[in-house]
Amino acid sequence: LRHLILNGLPVGVRGARTIAAGGPFARLTKLELSGCGLRETGARAVAESAALPDLTILDVSDNNAGKGLARLTSPKAFPRLGHLDVLRNRLPKPVLAKLLKRPGVRA
Repeated sequence: LRHLILNGLPVGVRGARTIAAGGPFARLTKLELSGCGLRETGARAVAESAALPDLTILDVSDNNAGKGLARLTSPKAFPRLGHLDVLRNRLPKPVLAKLLKRPGVRA
């Protein structure tokens, strides 16, 4: 499994943790979770996952993620990432400012 597009589905925190754990999702290069009800906890699970090393595209827009995406400010988080969509997440200004320094960020 290389691409997983779940936009608009009720993935929630539990589903985000399952994906973040890797397993059958470990080889994903594209993960789209827009509007999936991740909230801060689910977004944090995905953002802090070490089990998704091949991600090049990540869409976590419209999830009310807040500080949950703070880990993505580090280039060590998903170093292959070329596109990151974090629109409509009520990000704290310091997190947003750091995210915008990464190439390919849509905020």
